[in-house]
Amino acid sequence: MQLFEVLTKDLTAQTVNERFYPKEPALGAIILSFYSGYIVTDSDSWIDLSMHGCPCIVITNDMINTIEFLKSKGYIKYFNGSTKFIAAQIIDASTTIIDKAYFYSDSVTKHFMGGWNKKYYKFGYFENSYKVTDIALINEIAENAHISYFNSAPGYYVKFELANNGGYTTMYVPASKMPQRVIDGVSSLATAYNLN
Repeated sequence: MQLFEVLTKDLTAQTVNERFYPKEPALGAIILSFYSGYIVTDSDSWIDLSMHGCPCIVITNDMINTIEFLKSKGYIKYFNGSTKFIAAQIIDASTTIIDKAYFYSDSVTKHFMGGWNKKYYKFGYFENSYKVTDIALINEIAENAHISYFNSAPGYYVKFELANNGGYTTMYVPASKMPQRVIDGVSSLATAYNLN
């Protein structure tokens, strides 16, 4: 109940822009499971932030009450932000083909909620996507990558590959925050594959 109290306090204090158009990447997320016996573990092969209809609360830096609670209970260690990426595949979130890719955002609200998977699944439109392996450029992209974002403006979906066989996570980067050379690369590749 203490967790619900601090979450409620922080969420009601946020503006719509703070919640759906965050300026900084989230610290992480809390999935509230109401299913008896369901626990997300390191061995799970797929974790979707909107999985099983469970509420998912994305934790941002301005949620000071929640962060203090997590610190007091020793849970803040799960939000350590130590993830390292070794590759990134990027697709344009505003191309018409993405309307068919319902798993990248809610088809009605266009609210993107990310996720993680252990294996590289060959579905969606990342198969022929623009790929980046330069670590400095990957880090630049990651600095503005969101696990939750309202996709009503131009942007990009990015599938990051985690270091040490850590799997893959899909995130959203607003176009205004994407490096120009990546934008140009995605556009050139989309033209080559006739994806525009």
